[in-house]
Amino acid sequence: ESIVNFVRYDPPLHERYLKLYLNANQNPRAKTCPRCCHLYSLDTTKSIPLEKTKKKTNKKIPKQVQCSECSLVWCFRCSAPWHENLTCKQFIKGDRLLLKWINQKNEEQWNARKCPKCSSLIQRAGGMSLFF
Repeated sequence: ESIVNFVRYDPPLHERYLKLYLNANQNPRAKTCPRCCHLYSLDTTKSIPLEKTKKKTNKKIPKQVQCSECSLVWCFRCSAPWHENLTCKQFIKGDRLLLKWINQKNEEQWNARKCPKCSSLIQRAGGMSLFF
């Protein structure tokens, strides 16, 4: 209670506190927008298309939501931008593959390799190793 009173007068800090609090408590009916951190609570009175799942707890949780503050359309289940025709697992796997590809391209662009001991990027230039 004392923390809430302290952060109440600083709106950005209050929003961040709410986000951390919700994530820590794993409230399945409330999450924060991934773009603006606006608190989004599910309204059980609205009729929202639901995704069929095997888990009983997820049957009433919608997948696609739109933030009322910044208008971002995002996935309520995985907190990622909306991924049409993909499951959350497929989207996250594709996102990881994309990041891996970007890292490989960046290393190739700099003609650098990772140090086997510390993973820092090393580029050989004129007989010397340069660290990035």
